Order: sequence, then structure tokens, then C-alpha cells
Amino acid sequence: MENRTIEHKRITLSNFLKLSDYETFSMYLIAINHSDYYNLVENCLQINDLMDYNYGLIKDFQQELTDDSINSLNSQIDWLRKFVDINDDTIYLDEVTRTIKYLYVAMDDLMNNETLLLSSNVNDISQEEAQAGLERFDRLGIYMQTRKLANYNILDIERVRNMKYSDCFIELYTQKQLDDYEQELNQIRNNKITNN
Repeated sequence: MENRTIEHKRITLSNFLKLSDYETFSMYLIAINHSDYYNLVENCLQINDLMDYNYGLIKDFQQELTDDSINSLNSQIDWLRKFVDINDDTIYLDEVTRTIKYLYVAMDDLMNNETLLLSSNVNDISQEEAQAGLERFDRLGIYMQTRKLANYNILDIERVRNMKYSDCFIELYTQKQLDDYEQELNQIRNNKITNN
């Protein structure tokens, strides 16, 4: 095989997906995976703030990322289409790959905020809870959040999934603050009882 490099000719998504020449297609894939040109983090397609999307869409995407299920360019493009309209004939491949990178970074930031603001402190878990197997619920994290938002009524889960993510996040954060307050208040009361 002769040694060729891709001159960064801009190609529309449509033309890229229609490439029948395996060698050219493969060279673009290599460039997508290794070239800075395709891997800049840039919101070229103007994805909205992720807080403005439906809670269900955000949680489904988080689950796929957590499960490492999005492992092909086609599946990445499919997910991107859920966040923004793409006209394959006018959008360029580099705009798509850069926006995918942006989407991943934005979702990573959102997940880090959830971890920081919504997760229980590891020190808050009692020895009894750990011994009883609290970690068994780790796999159910997203479902448990959704269930809590639905007030533990599975008939309301779909309604919650259709709510705006920001509204759900604010409610989860408020519930976390109330839970922390009640736990600290009980700890103070228990300390007073034991000291008397």
C-alpha cells in the first residue's frame, strides 16, 4: 500500500458516509482518531446547554458513557443527532467530530458536578450500611435518582424523564441538602443525649 496522507480537504458528513473507497475512508478514520484537526473541542453545531435538555436524554447518554457503549463514530453521530439537528449535506465532518468532542466534555463536566453536589460523602456511609452491601445499589444510581424524583412512584418515571434536566438537578440538590441537614441535626441530637 502506498504511503498517503490526507490533505485536510473538508468533506461533508454525507460525502464521508457515502465513501466507497475503503482506503480513503480508513484514512479519514485514522485522521479522526489521531489528528488535532478533527479533535478540537468546539461547539460548531451549537448544542444548547445540557441543563436545557430532557432529564431522560441526559441520563440515557450518561448511562451509555458509563457503560462505554458508544464505541463507533456512527453511534457517536447517532447520539449527536439527539442533541442537535444535522443536515448531512451541509455539515462538514470536522464540525461533527469537534462537536462530538464538545458534547463529551460538556457531559463530563455535568457528571462531575453531579458527583460533587449530589453524591453522599464516603464518610457518611456507616459500617453497618457497608456490611449490608450498600454498594449493590451503585449499578442502579441513575434509576434510583429518577425513582426518587418520581416520589418512588414508578408510574411517574416517564413524566420525570420528560422534565427539563435543570429542574430535576435543582430538586435533587435540594433533597440532598435537606437530607444532609436532617442527618447532621440527628447527629447533634444524638450527641446531646449521649453526653447527658
